[in-house]
Amino acid sequence: FSTMYNPPGFMFYIHNTFCGLILTLNTAYCVLSFVALSLIKDDQKHTITLTKYNGNGTELDIPAEVTIGNKTYTIHISGGVYSANKTIESIKFERGVIADTSIASLFSSDSNLKEVDLSGLDTSNTTDMSSMFANCTSLNYDGIKFATKDADSLFTTENVENMSMMFSNMTNLTKLDLSSFKTNSLTDMASMFLMTKL
Repeated sequence: FSTMYNPPGFMFYIHNTFCGLILTLNTAYCVLSFVALSLIKDDQKHTITLTKYNGNGTELDIPAEVTIGNKTYTIHISGGVYSANKTIESIKFERGVIADTSIASLFSSDSNLKEVDLSGLDTSNTTDMSSMFANCTSLNYDGIKFATKDADSLFTTENVENMSMMFSNMTNLTKLDLSSFKTNSLTDMASMFLMTKL
C-alpha cells in the first residue's frame, strides 16, 4: 500500500485494483462509504470490514492486512460485498483475509466472474454460505479454487450450516469437486445446485 493522496483527515491507499478512502480520525469506530468501496474501520479491534465494492476493476487481489500510520488492520469481508458486479473477472484473497459469519451472496450475480481463489480466505467462523455463487453464469469448475497444493487452505466449511442455493443458476457449471467440504454442521442445502448442468 502506498499513500497517493493526503488531504486533511484522509489517506488514499491502493493495492492493485482494491482501493478505497480510509478516514484517519481519532475515533475508535467509523463507517465509511465512497463510490468504489464501503467499509467499517474499527480502531479498537484493528479491523477493516469490507461491506460493498462498487468499483470497475477486473482483477482484484484482496490483501490480508493494511498498515495505516503505525497500526496494522486485518481485512474482513462480509456477505454480498462483491455481489451484482458486472466487471470483476477474477478475484484472489491473500492468505489471512477473514470472512464474517455470513458470506451469503458474496459473488451473487457477478456475471463476468471467471476465476476465484478462495484458498487464502479464512472461513473458520462462517456459518452461512447461501447463494454464494448464485447466478455466476461465466464461472465454471476450472475457475473455482478452494485449495492450493502449495499450502494448507484456510477455506473450510466445518461450521457452515446454510449452503442453500450456493451454486444455483451457475449455467456454465458442469462438474464440481467438493471433496474438501466438511458438512457435519450443515442443516440447509436446499436448491444448492438448482439450474446447473451437474
